[in-house]
Amino acid sequence: MIVDTWANWRMYRLPSCFDAIERFVVDLQTHTAVQAGRHPIQGDDVYAQVASYVTESQVGPTLEAHREYVDVQCLVAGIERLDWAPDDNLEVVVPYDEARDVALLRRPDSACASVILRPGVFALLLPQDAHQPQLAAASGPLAVTKVVVKIRAGLLDLS
Repeated sequence: MIVDTWANWRMYRLPSCFDAIERFVVDLQTHTAVQAGRHPIQGDDVYAQVASYVTESQVGPTLEAHREYVDVQCLVAGIERLDWAPDDNLEVVVPYDEARDVALLRRPDSACASVILRPGVFALLLPQDAHQPQLAAASGPLAVTKVVVKIRAGLLDLS
């Protein structure tokens, strides 16, 4: 997992699709009326899901992990906690669903790392990054607007 601010986005020297992602996210952050739903950036290879919801105060028993797509998660409005753990040695609770690109893994007994997302901060989650988003930060449940950019993992050199 990489967590950083948008000001440092370009220092990672990732594929050209990252320029399009940056333009999309910056454009979203400057508009007050953000359309919920799926937004194509580069067809099915790179797209964004925008949603608004209230963060959850209860921590769930599972973390999610993806294989086909890498996530870039960031907030347009609000504050959210995202819990993370490496997926190796985590028990599979719900096997990988190829159509939904998700497997559910049992939360480890040891503590997960937590990251606070707010506008201007992003988390890049790779296939080995099990995570639980949508959690309330210390201030309690809040309404958030979030964009999750999905990048086909094959576009990145993850070797």
